[in-house]
Amino acid sequence: MDVRPTTTKDQCPRADISGYLDGELTPHAELAVERHLAECKICLDELNSHKQMLSALDFAFGDRGRETEIELPENFARVVTVAAESDVSGLRSPAERRRAFVLCAGLFALVLAGVGAELARVVGVFTDFVSQVTTLSAAAIRLIYEVVIGLCLVFRALSQQFVFSSMFSILLLICSFILSFIVLSRLFIRYNRS
Repeated sequence: MDVRPTTTKDQCPRADISGYLDGELTPHAELAVERHLAECKICLDELNSHKQMLSALDFAFGDRGRETEIELPENFARVVTVAAESDVSGLRSPAERRRAFVLCAGLFALVLAGVGAELARVVGVFTDFVSQVTTLSAAAIRLIYEVVIGLCLVFRALSQQFVFSSMFSILLLICSFILSFIVLSRLFIRYNRS
């Protein structure tokens, strides 16, 4: 007596049926699904409905898809790229700048409206930041000014002591001036020749 085990819908390997149709199962799993299909009418009916759906899709899109397929030229991407790169006639025109300004002003107004009551706090933080940056930059400029004045005073005192105290230093100063004049005139001559 041949007693076949009865299976319910919960015990059937429904996920394996689509894998079986697509050929994605291992040989062992494929054999198990085929054995199950031989015993289970529910799964066999589902397999047949999957096959009918696939054949209907093949019929609907198979031949008709080939007829409506548009053939693109070989250099299509290059032609589109060249056309896109060369067609920049409207960029940076006065009308475009005006539109951008109006758009930015509108966005700024929306930001101000969104900030609302917090605007005073935001402005206060911004003014504190600006005042701190101004104070730091003023202190840095004052420091640089004081250092330059100090160096000028030191160099002035040293130059008065060195240059005008001996005849050798005056002679050295005159020789360096003459040498720099000669070098500079040669540079001008070379520049004019080329």
